[in-house]
Amino acid sequence: MNTTFRFVAAALCFVSFVAAAPIKLVPYRATYDVTLGSTQTNAVVSVRGRTVIEFRDQCSTWATTQRFIADMTDGDGNVTRTDYIVIAKERKDAKGMDFDITTIADGATVKRQIGKAILGASPLVTLESEKGKAVTLPPGTIPPTEHTREIVEAAERGETVLKRTVFQGGDERDIYVALATIGKYGKPDNDVSDATNLLSGRKPYSVAIGYYPVLGDSELPDYQVSASIYPNGISGTMTLIYNRFSLKAKLAKLEPLPSACR
Repeated sequence: MNTTFRFVAAALCFVSFVAAAPIKLVPYRATYDVTLGSTQTNAVVSVRGRTVIEFRDQCSTWATTQRFIADMTDGDGNVTRTDYIVIAKERKDAKGMDFDITTIADGATVKRQIGKAILGASPLVTLESEKGKAVTLPPGTIPPTEHTREIVEAAERGETVLKRTVFQGGDERDIYVALATIGKYGKPDNDVSDATNLLSGRKPYSVAIGYYPVLGDSELPDYQVSASIYPNGISGTMTLIYNRFSLKAKLAKLEPLPSACR
């Protein structure tokens, strides 16, 4: 059993009205405890894991490191340990992205993708890990952090729907039409260990995002994310929904990180 999933980098890929101030994303480290939400298949009957996301401000770029480790048990009692690591840097103008993505199952590297995306007038991905393979992206494609920022901006304006094409790093299978439905407010994470009150006094927006693959003709999303997103870009507890099972990622700990940009 080799099951992996993506959190929207920068805490959702997921992230006032007309006169609202510009959105200010904050650097942080978030720890989530991951468990099985529901299941309709014997392929996954139990999940125990953790994911840690570090989101850093490096002046002209956003730097994200995410690691997800989980033991997944199937109906026959077999346990697979999945280790999924994402390292990404995104230009703040949303016109470029470097990524290094590794998937490990039971200690063996199953897949590694290293590449660079240019997200300008002619979006293109070059995969160094696949001998310079080039992937053309649809015009208007944006990276994950820009997606999070646009979701928060739309929520602050009182908008309820945002549809964008998002590239999460990888190849042509990782290009999605992301359809976000934005509610007024979600459930605050009042029980989280919050070192310097990054969430204190802030009401999160309730957001549900369906990720529809650009490759192929499926009318169903590959997966969906339901989460509370705070105005500073941090995602609270979230649910990741797949065709036959779901995972719950509960925000357990939150720490501020210093900005490299002074």
